[in-house]
Amino acid sequence: MKAVQDQVRELVRSVWSGHLGLSDDAPLLEGGVNAVDLRTLANLVEEQFIIDVHEDEIDDTHFGSIARLAAYVNAKLAALQTCRIGSAMVWHRDIPRDIPPLSSELLVPSSRDHDPDSTGTESAA
Repeated sequence: MKAVQDQVRELVRSVWSGHLGLSDDAPLLEGGVNAVDLRTLANLVEEQFIIDVHEDEIDDTHFGSIARLAAYVNAKLAALQTCRIGSAMVWHRDIPRDIPPLSSELLVPSSRDHDPDSTGTESAA
């Protein structure tokens, strides 16, 4: 699996209109990426990494360079992982501990489950 920064670099290059090479620390807005490209890039990031990008996060702090965008995506992914782990821990913690084990009676078929008139084979009509 590709590293997040490699995937982000590919996404940026898919919307980038510059003619020169783009380093990971180069400012995107000065390198040929405009505001419309940033919104497109945000949509691509949401689809690629299955994260939510809020409008107020599409700024130079988060989308200023490939390196900043990769750090932003990594932070979002880490937050999602923490939420998933936290939710699982809460769910397991909330399971009642006083549930009795299954009764063996539930595991053995009773006589009412068996039809004495049935032979176990279907008759031809």
